[in-house]
Amino acid sequence: MIKLLHTQDRYIFAYALANMAQGGASILIPLYVSQVLSGSPSDFGIVTAVASFFGVIASLFWGRQSDRTGQRKPFVILGFFGVFVGLSLMGLSRSLYTLLWANVLLTFLWLASVAVSTSLAIHNQPRDQWSFQINRLNRMSTLGWMSGLILGTIWTSWVVGLWGGTALSGLFEVLASIALIAMIFAILWIREPRETNLEQSVQDVLPTAGAFLERFRFMPLQLLHSIHPLRVWRVFRGENIFGTPLTRYYYAIIVYHLGFQAFFVPLPLFLLNQLGFSASETFFLYIFHHGASALTNAHMDLFTAPYRTRHIQRFFLAVRSIMFALTAGLLLLRGNSVMLMIAVVLMFIVTGLSWACINLSAISVISKRVRQAYRGQAIGAYYSAMGIGGIAGALIGGFLATWSYPASFFFAALCVIIGLLMTMRLPRRISNLKPLRTKLANARESKL
Repeated sequence: MIKLLHTQDRYIFAYALANMAQGGASILIPLYVSQVLSGSPSDFGIVTAVASFFGVIASLFWGRQSDRTGQRKPFVILGFFGVFVGLSLMGLSRSLYTLLWANVLLTFLWLASVAVSTSLAIHNQPRDQWSFQINRLNRMSTLGWMSGLILGTIWTSWVVGLWGGTALSGLFEVLASIALIAMIFAILWIREPRETNLEQSVQDVLPTAGAFLERFRFMPLQLLHSIHPLRVWRVFRGENIFGTPLTRYYYAIIVYHLGFQAFFVPLPLFLLNQLGFSASETFFLYIFHHGASALTNAHMDLFTAPYRTRHIQRFFLAVRSIMFALTAGLLLLRGNSVMLMIAVVLMFIVTGLSWACINLSAISVISKRVRQAYRGQAIGAYYSAMGIGGIAGALIGGFLATWSYPASFFFAALCVIIGLLMTMRLPRRISNLKPLRTKLANARESKL
């Protein structure tokens, strides 16, 4: 770490600190909604869905702005500042409405820094070093995120016992301070890179671009802006350069990501309110999820062999659907604390590992089935599909969980199964497609 601070890449430490603040907030927000604001799962679902909606808009907006200006540093500083302000306001929130809009502000500004992270990682680097640089940024960000979860575990174990519920507000302010330090380091350490063709760059490291955490508003949305907002509707109507089979694949992504969010949005409150875990234990359990995902991403080269990725994706979608359904059965173990803890830890490990494999496989599957010139748009459409499914899943999962947590989990499992079945019709080879305008022109000529 000390050596890192003396290199041109020391800005990575700033990203690690920002992700530390975000990692702690990822579990603190549902805890705060439930324990301080007396909110229901549907309330947290609304908070998540609204933030995710603005996250999609933010990614389109910031990506285009950074490309137009050719600058990166101002967007990183703005993103870290947004985390600082958003978390500070959340700590002062005494109503769900205030927390919701503080979360929106945080999400919208944070994604300014996310949109330029890949460009920062690869600027002035030889092409053969791009994957290494992005992997290093991912590893540091993941370590930061997990450090935030560890901080949350310690804080809720010791400080909450002394201060009571007000300690949760205090943790928001501690995390905000960490984000402020990250912003100061970004101001001091980031050097403005030369303008980079980000879309072309990421196309050459697509598998690496999948190594991020499972939470929609912190996804790697660098390529989302490669699709113009007006084209998104056309893509999902089939009026695109990808062809019908790949368009159907995007529908499958929407469906199974709807299931993912329907499961994960109410999960922290399920652990607290139904299984009887404490706030510190809830923080601690999520370390297993992100740790398993990070370890899998570290060995993602094992999953990139030709024609293997689609089978890997289907297998882990099936595994996830089973795990989602079995999670409802954890209610039967409430009388045995040891068995319950073991079962929940295994559930988090499996879901973390499966997320890494599913996300990586989806990126690889898509990149193999479109030509190089269209890959940026194809991956942008992938993240759009994730966003659409995530927003709907957060709302539906939250409302179902207010009525019955098992209902939300079984609904999530059903969505994943349907999404799995929808992926079965994907062709093996790259489509021999022409741009849509060329196809339409040829059709007109044939009629003449």
